[in-house]
Amino acid sequence: MVSYFSTEKITSENTRQRLLIWAALFLLLLSIILTLSPAIRYRNWNVNYHWWHWVGYFIWLGSSISIHRSIKVHLQDTDPFIFIVAQLMTGWGLLTIWRLNPFFGFRQTLWLSICTIVSIFLIRTPSILNRLKRFKYFWLAIGLSLITLTFFFGAYPGGTGPKLWLGFNGVFFQPSEFLKIILIVYLASYFSEKQSGFFDFIYTIIPTTVLVFASLAIIIGQRDLGTALIFITIYIFMVYFAFGKKHTLIFGGFLLGLSAVVGYILSDLIRIRFQSWILPWGATTQSSSYQIVQSIISLAAGGLFGTGIGLGYPNLVPITHSDFISTAIGEEAGLIGSIGFIAQPAGGRRYDGTFDHIEDNVNFWTATEYNNIRAWGRHIYSSYTSVHRYYNVKSDGFSVRCVKDD
Repeated sequence: MVSYFSTEKITSENTRQRLLIWAALFLLLLSIILTLSPAIRYRNWNVNYHWWHWVGYFIWLGSSISIHRSIKVHLQDTDPFIFIVAQLMTGWGLLTIWRLNPFFGFRQTLWLSICTIVSIFLIRTPSILNRLKRFKYFWLAIGLSLITLTFFFGAYPGGTGPKLWLGFNGVFFQPSEFLKIILIVYLASYFSEKQSGFFDFIYTIIPTTVLVFASLAIIIGQRDLGTALIFITIYIFMVYFAFGKKHTLIFGGFLLGLSAVVGYILSDLIRIRFQSWILPWGATTQSSSYQIVQSIISLAAGGLFGTGIGLGYPNLVPITHSDFISTAIGEEAGLIGSIGFIAQPAGGRRYDGTFDHIEDNVNFWTATEYNNIRAWGRHIYSSYTSVHRYYNVKSDGFSVRCVKDD
C-alpha cells in the first residue's frame, strides 16, 4: 500500500480565501497593465487602450468566487492550495489569450463559464461519483466512439493539418481530450472494485490493459503519438497509485521509451517532429520547425525579466494562443515571471493545523527518515538563494509529500 508521511488533511478555509484574494489582486494588476500597455509602448496617452480582456477578468473572478463558496459549503477538509494554483494559472492564461487574440479570448471565456457550471454541479452532487462508477463501460464506449468518428468526419480548425477534431458550425472539440478524463474515471472505478492493495495480474491488469491498448490503437491510427504517450502515462500511474508497486514505474518507463522509438521508426510525421524538436536550426528541419524557432527567439527576447506585460511581440510565433501560450508569458514576464507562474511558495501546515510562511517559502519532504518521529526535508526561502536541509515532525504538511512502501 502507498502511504504518506502525513495523513492529516488540510482544513483551512481562511487560507484558501486569503490566497484567492491575492490571486485576484495579482490578476487585477495584470489587467490594469494590459490596458495601459499601448500608452507605454508608444509613449503617448492618445492611443487605443485595451479593454476587452476585462470581460475575461470579471468572468474569472465570478467563477473563482462561485467555486470557492461551493467548496466551502459542500466539501470538507479540502486542500487550500490546489484550487488556487489552478485558478491562478487559468486566469493568467485567459488574460494572455485575450491579449493575443480577443476572438479566442471570448471563446476561452465561454468555455470557462461552462466549466464553472459543471464544476459547481459536481461539487454539489457527490453522488455523481457512484453514477460514473456504475456506468464506467458506457462512458468508455462513448469516448472510443467519438474518437472513431474522427476517421470519417475529422476536421482541423486551422484548415490544413491532422484531422483530430470534430466540429459543427465553427465549434470544434478534440475527442481525445474527453477520453483522457474518461480513462481516469474508468480505471479508478475498476480498481476501486478490487481488494485494496491486492495485485492480481490476470483479473485486474489484463482486462484494463486490453481496453487501454484498444484506445491506443485508435490514437496511433490518427498518428497522434503525444496523446498516446499521455494515455500510457495515465495508465502507469493509475496502476501505481492503486497497488503501490514500484516495478510498475520501471516497466512503464521502459514502455514509454519503447513506444517513442517504435513511433520514430514507423511514422514519418513523428520522425520529422522529433528531429525538429532536437535540432530546430538544422537545414533539413528548418522549414518544419519554424514555430519552434520563433518561440526560442521570443523567449530569448524576454530574457530574465521580460519585455513587459503587453509590450512584447508574441504574435510573431504562429498560433501562440493555442500551442505556445507559455512562450507568450515567458517573453513578456521573463524567466523570473515564468518560474513564478509555475512555482508559488505555499508555506506549510504545522502539526497543530496552523499555516505559516505562505508566499514566503516552500517546503518539500524527502524519503529519508531522521527517526521515528521526524524526517528530513528541503526548504527554499524567498530571502535566500540556497536550499536548506533539516528535519521536521512527520505530521507537518508540506507542498510535496514523498511516498514510500510500508
